[in-house]
Amino acid sequence: MMLRTPLSLLSLGVILFVTTLPQQANSFCIYNKSESETEINVEQIGGADNTPWGRRFKKYNVASGNKECCAFDNSDCNDNVSEKTHPVKFRFHVAGHGTDDSGYEITGHSGRYFIVNGTKEDPHFEVFNFEHKRIEFNLKEV
Repeated sequence: MMLRTPLSLLSLGVILFVTTLPQQANSFCIYNKSESETEINVEQIGGADNTPWGRRFKKYNVASGNKECCAFDNSDCNDNVSEKTHPVKFRFHVAGHGTDDSGYEITGHSGRYFIVNGTKEDPHFEVFNFEHKRIEFNLKEV
């Protein structure tokens, strides 16, 4: 399922904020730009297939306004550290939305940043490349 969300003022603010960050050192970043008190959990379920499950990118209780990143040279979340745009797949769970086992799977590529915004009842996802251009991605509710 392809999902496109309208560009919001919040997203525009995020883009302006992100332009000041040194993104090129990171393979990917996850930003929680949702309403306050909305936490997200994210696990990498693809793109690090040669890495044992326990060492893959996993971040829990990422509070609104925070971010988590993985560096290009970190082989725990990059199968091929010389490849800047390898496929990656994440499972997101928005705390307070559905059951602990429910969530969203997003498939994209490294060299991107993933933004969660909206509310815990109605989360929205956006993906940008490090040139700050919005890109399409695959989203599946699980």
